[in-house]
Amino acid sequence: MRSFIFLLCFGCLLSCNVEYLDTTKIKNEIEAHKIKKVSESEVLVALNDRGKSVETLFLKLDCTKRNAQLDSLSAIEGVEVEKVFPATYVALNDKEKEVIEALAYSAEQNETFNATPQKLSETEYAYYFSSDNTQCSDSTASDHFFWRVLFQKEILVNSIR
Repeated sequence: MRSFIFLLCFGCLLSCNVEYLDTTKIKNEIEAHKIKKVSESEVLVALNDRGKSVETLFLKLDCTKRNAQLDSLSAIEGVEVEKVFPATYVALNDKEKEVIEALAYSAEQNETFNATPQKLSETEYAYYFSSDNTQCSDSTASDHFFWRVLFQKEILVNSIR
């Protein structure tokens, strides 16, 4: 009896124009929303990698292209890129205030600093890097600045495969 029902159902599928759904998109969405267990060091590696790619891109571009790139990077949800003038910058929290003060001191001493990835809070991470302050600036030479790329943790975690 079972085989008869199976053949009947199978025959109906062949004779009825049944369309099959492509579930690839749904599968990808489910995969994107899966809970991932990542370590803090993996998040920091992702921060460093993503920050370095922004830094490399910025340093290769001339001033007008940097501004256009800044606009396109700002369109990415969870990523914020901005030029930081330490004298007028309002830090997100005490941790960032300490980082900004240290980087500002290096800039005032005309010391170059290595790119600085930092965890600012449980949900925000920042990557700071310097560039040639004499280019791309209408400010005076005493107005030292550097770049900050702020990432939401969710963006970094999703970038880890």
